[in-house]
Amino acid sequence: MKQNLNRWVMLTAHVLINFVLGGVYAFSFFKTPLIAQYHWDPAVLSLAFSINMGIIPYP
Repeated sequence: MKQNLNRWVMLTAHVLINFVLGGVYAFSFFKTPLIAQYHWDPAVLSLAFSINMGIIPYP
């Protein structure tokens, strides 16, 4: 029997899983070394992180 899942439930689950896996922690941990090594602007890194967090939950 096939069970239909609400797409909002799936989206919520994906977002929660992403937080559990530590995406936010990893970014905060690697942000300073990336800025120092590649001389990137912090705003560019923040934009890249925002885009990444926005697209990760989608299959």
